[in-house]
This record gives sequence, C-alpha cells and structure tokens, in this order.
Amino acid sequence: MLNDQQWNRLAQLGGNVAALHRLMTKDDSLEGVPSLGTLHRTLRRDLRAGRPLDSAGASQAG
Repeated sequence: MLNDQQWNRLAQLGGNVAALHRLMTKDDSLEGVPSLGTLHRTLRRDLRAGRPLDSAGASQAG
C-alpha cells in the first residue's frame, strides 16, 4: 500500500500516521488514498510482519 518514499516520510514524521494521511490527501498526484483507519491497519500489519520504521535512513533520504 505504501511505497518506500511514503515509509521514509512516515519515519520523518516520527511514526505519526495521521500526519502522513493528511499529506497524502493533499497530494493531488495520488489517487485512491486509503482512509486513516485502513492506513493504520495496514501499517500495523506491515510492522508486525517485520517491516522496520527506519528513522535513521529517513533522515538521509529527506
């Protein structure tokens, strides 16, 4: 659901999913932005599956 750039942005936002959702809804180039609840569930699932929220890498990518 999220690409690597969005995961990096989430890390830059300190894991604030609501802030990421606000940015995604303001981005006119994105179509079909999921609801905040769906985004939370998907991120929680991916994190439980072992996807790291790499804040160190995000600071370099920004």
